[in-house]
Amino acid sequence: SSVIVKEFDALSLQELRDNEKTVQEVKFKEISDLHGLGCYGRMPRRQASNIVDTKWVIRWKLVDGVRSIKARITMRGFKDAAQSLETFAGTASRWSQRVVNSIAATEEDHVLFSLDVSKAFAKGMTFVELSKLTGQPLRTVQFELKPQDVPLLRRIPGFEDFDPNKEVLTMFKPIYGLKDAPRAWAKKLDEVLVKFGLVRSRADDQIYLWHHPAGPKDPKPEPGLPPRRRPRMVLSTHVDDLKGSATRRDAEALLAHLQKEVGNCSQEWQQMTHTGIEHVQTDK
Repeated sequence: SSVIVKEFDALSLQELRDNEKTVQEVKFKEISDLHGLGCYGRMPRRQASNIVDTKWVIRWKLVDGVRSIKARITMRGFKDAAQSLETFAGTASRWSQRVVNSIAATEEDHVLFSLDVSKAFAKGMTFVELSKLTGQPLRTVQFELKPQDVPLLRRIPGFEDFDPNKEVLTMFKPIYGLKDAPRAWAKKLDEVLVKFGLVRSRADDQIYLWHHPAGPKDPKPEPGLPPRRRPRMVLSTHVDDLKGSATRRDAEALLAHLQKEVGNCSQEWQQMTHTGIEHVQTDK
């Protein structure tokens, strides 16, 4: 059933004033985390050729049953000089989403699971990696913070003497707000999933498959076709949200692999809301 519900909204001006100290701390955490993930560094302003500015998205969020504040800094991508970039959204089709559910229902030992990668766009490929992979020219993008945010930046080791009049921040990765951010993340995710042993489906390149070796009990293939094999795992992708069907052991192995390669992932088992749809897997 469809259960898209907008529980919390952006903070009002009065809420921003009432929670000023908390807002400053979550903003600092955001720019500090992005730096820790290797997203940006310092650069002389005179060398910058493609500067964009930033906007904060500050919302209420429910964490472990407690309402808290989340801040995300986004680039105002419409100021990016490279406006001809192709927009990419890595998401499996509705039919592929149904295939995952079907496998979970028909394979006795499979469980339905959902994984969500934290700060996914900040963990995508760098501009250098994208250039090497695609053969396209190396992109350079710089950004500047609002004056009131510069003191937060100066709290990060190595930025204590940052001078916004003479410097800007140069991006090593395309992050929130840039057209190539989803693409950079999708290519990184594909690399990680293939390394685990999954294979892209030919019918939908946002669904990944892993099969058991063909056994004597498997149906005999038609002439000229490969042997039919039981699915060991099927996984659909929706940007940073993954939905899969596998044994609990295999699913936990994938989770461990993802956490090793791209960091923390939230997880749900057999009951979840994924792509706005409520999923429940029962013993029947």
